[in-house]
Amino acid sequence: MLFLTAASALVTSDSQVRRPGAQAQRMDRNPATRHDGEAHDSVRSSAAFIANAGYWAHRHTPGCSSWPFPLDADCDALANIGRTRGMLGVGLPAEGDIYLRYSQAEHRFTRACIVLWAIEVPASDGLGVAYDCHVIEGSAELVVGAESVQTNVHWARRCWVTSSPKLGDGFLSWTKFQSTSSRRAA
Repeated sequence: MLFLTAASALVTSDSQVRRPGAQAQRMDRNPATRHDGEAHDSVRSSAAFIANAGYWAHRHTPGCSSWPFPLDADCDALANIGRTRGMLGVGLPAEGDIYLRYSQAEHRFTRACIVLWAIEVPASDGLGVAYDCHVIEGSAELVVGAESVQTNVHWARRCWVTSSPKLGDGFLSWTKFQSTSSRRAA
């Protein structure tokens, strides 16, 4: 899949965050202590990273890409498009799906990652099924010009996240969407 290849090319090294232990997973699923972002991130930065990888993986000619999402979409906008088109789900994600983390505190989606693979984690904490996901995440900044939109990637890495549908998390199965429109960017 070109989307995964484009995102993987942005990962700066083979170093990974190790798979979390059982205690880390429980804390990750606790709505009161759940980590919704990092100090160096903003709500748009992870979505901008997704847009960068998607745009370049689907670029056909200069300035034209068949990436089906607006380059300036934040995490909430991606979720809304997914809901409208019937491609936002909570089941076991497929390779290349976009993981969207929901923040209980902010009442919106605050993080987007690309799923490499996932396994189901048995329910043990009253929050139901969860998924332990190996993902590519990153941070990018949109630079909007008079006639173009560019993205500057700050960093990218492979890491583990735990998804909890009962806490509002979802997966965007974007490959189900067929786009005939092009997106402009430089």
